Amino acid sequence: MDLRHGTKDAGSISPLDRKTDALSEETASSSVSCPVVSLSLFDRSLKRLRAPGPHGPRVSTPKVVNDPDDAFTSVLEVQSQVKTSLSEFENRITLTEKKVATMTTLSKSLDEAHETIKRLVTENDSNKQFSMMNNLEISGIPYAKGENLLTVLRNISTKVGYSLGDSDVDVIHRVRRFHSDQSETQKNNRPPAVIVRFTQRRRKNELLAAVRARRGLTTADIGLPGPAATVYVGDHLTPANKLLLKQARQLRLQHNYTFLWIRDCKIFIRKTEQNFYDGEFFDNSFDVFRSDRSAEESGAARGGGAAVATGLARAAACSL
Repeated sequence: MDLRHGTKDAGSISPLDRKTDALSEETASSSVSCPVVSLSLFDRSLKRLRAPGPHGPRVSTPKVVNDPDDAFTSVLEVQSQVKTSLSEFENRITLTEKKVATMTTLSKSLDEAHETIKRLVTENDSNKQFSMMNNLEISGIPYAKGENLLTVLRNISTKVGYSLGDSDVDVIHRVRRFHSDQSETQKNNRPPAVIVRFTQRRRKNELLAAVRARRGLTTADIGLPGPAATVYVGDHLTPANKLLLKQARQLRLQHNYTFLWIRDCKIFIRKTEQNFYDGEFFDNSFDVFRSDRSAEESGAARGGGAAVATGLARAAACSL
């Protein structure tokens, strides 16, 4: 039999060679043609398998053999290596898909956690502000050693014409001023604010209304020594609401809003006198029914509208 690597005589023909010759003769004598695999195509495929991948060669280079039995064994080894490589790739793909699914789940959980934290922060600030509803904050009072803040408060109430009782004040003290950034802290050397906690919210609101009606209160008005400085009296706001008030003041300047004020620790802003919000006059315990004036139909700048607020045991009316 004439082989590619040489010629063998009849005595050296192996049993595999005899089977191969018989199969070749049977194939040649039959009328059915067998597909022939191009050696060049096989070589190219083998080169691709031998080419280095990201984790090394896809399959190891088989050794060159002359015996057909060894060649068949070598092909089986290559096939086994290919199957092993494919199995590894499938495992990596499966692991990657699991990681992607886990990351998607974690991302969703993180978004939900952010929303929960945001809601809890808002609720906490709202509860904190509610606990400060009985407080007044007084700014612009110079610090003096051995000062009597209750006397200062009495002087303020006397100046604005309000009678302050002995049982109206629960506690009065100074607190460090809140600053939104470090630069503002360095530039602002104003003394710490004075916080007054009243035993009744009604009494606090009455004093605050008297101060606002007086307007232009200074340190000289309440008998404090030194140059006259403006004294500010208002609701005691949380740091978050103070920052919101600062932003509202900037918004007022940018958009030319006319009114900005605080009522019951809530911040209100209005562009003109021709509109108002229910919360400016009535708290949440009221149901408000309104009939607003039509400026186009009436031609009037004021009047012509009405609002009625009803509660459990009280009612209030307001002319617009």
